[in-house]
Amino acid sequence: MTTSLKQKKTYPIEFYVLLVPALSVSIVTFFLISIWPGVPYVESVKSSFALIVYNGKALSIGCSLVVLFLSTYFLQGIYQIFIQRRDVTQKKKELIDSLKSLGFIAVLISLLVFVTGSLVILLFSYVSIDRTINATNALISLEYSFFKTFPAYIMQYYSLSLEEFFIFIYNSLYASAGIVCGLTFIFSKRLFRGFIFTFFLFYIVAFIIWTLFPVLGPGPMLYLHDTHGYIFLKPVENILSHFHPSAFMHDYIYTLGNHLMTEGLRVLPVSTFPSAHAGWALIVAYYGIRLHKYFAIILIPSLVGIMISTFYLVQHYSLDALFGILISAFCILLIERVLTYDKERMVSHDLFSILDNINTYSKNVLQSLIFSKKK
Repeated sequence: MTTSLKQKKTYPIEFYVLLVPALSVSIVTFFLISIWPGVPYVESVKSSFALIVYNGKALSIGCSLVVLFLSTYFLQGIYQIFIQRRDVTQKKKELIDSLKSLGFIAVLISLLVFVTGSLVILLFSYVSIDRTINATNALISLEYSFFKTFPAYIMQYYSLSLEEFFIFIYNSLYASAGIVCGLTFIFSKRLFRGFIFTFFLFYIVAFIIWTLFPVLGPGPMLYLHDTHGYIFLKPVENILSHFHPSAFMHDYIYTLGNHLMTEGLRVLPVSTFPSAHAGWALIVAYYGIRLHKYFAIILIPSLVGIMISTFYLVQHYSLDALFGILISAFCILLIERVLTYDKERMVSHDLFSILDNINTYSKNVLQSLIFSKKK
């Protein structure tokens, strides 16, 4: 009985809990588009592709690293097969398995990015203004009971002229995520799987909360207050009436507001509680430091800077960042346990096999470079 169980063919757990659901949602998405052309999903699909392109620019460094190592790995394999004629049968099988594995990883990540982008923009399109105002009032009431003020607005009272610096820090998350993702792909199969799994698990948990509790950030709330006359709780009204951001921040807030809240407030950015930036920054820091301890020199200050920037740029409340960190930590602990279990059960159909080959190849390349320098 034990032998038969061990011989049972299994796929990695990502196949069942990430790929299959993402594929199902994608099929439903395109089905809705085909039978109901007017559904807001059409716009969300277009926007999600734009999101992929935008983030792709920020992730270009990590992608470039991956493409570089993949190219040299496959070129070396082709050279061994057709020029050196060495281990031809074995090398052909290795390259074919690697291509299948690479296809699985590419499809998995592409579907996940597409689905997550589509769902969040769909949520922005469908959420009602009344639900949003009620949820926002509930959160700011809780925030005020803890802090007796609102750090996101208080920080703007100090004219430090650091807006452009914190915008750079805030947006640097995409670049650091791309670099860590690329480096884990090249050097550690275990960490790459953990990074991808945790990154999207956090999104799933956050999306459920965003849907049930759609909260506007301090910046969009200020925009609604000034441009549409929406009234919030008294403590916030007192602060908003005396809140005078710098000219740069005023333009920043209004540019985002005009871009998102168009067509009679049909699009409302309610992905505020919990903060995805804070949560993802912790995931990037954790897996980057696991990959190499010296990355902590960059990633820990980056994590702190991103958390501060969420307040300084009036994108999030303090509780957003706090819960983002807590949920992210929970996801990391959960995925570490899940992947440990999956390693014990996965005896065949390793759809991440290319990572073993790339990890070995990259380590050999590094050793060759180090050895040549010593000589």
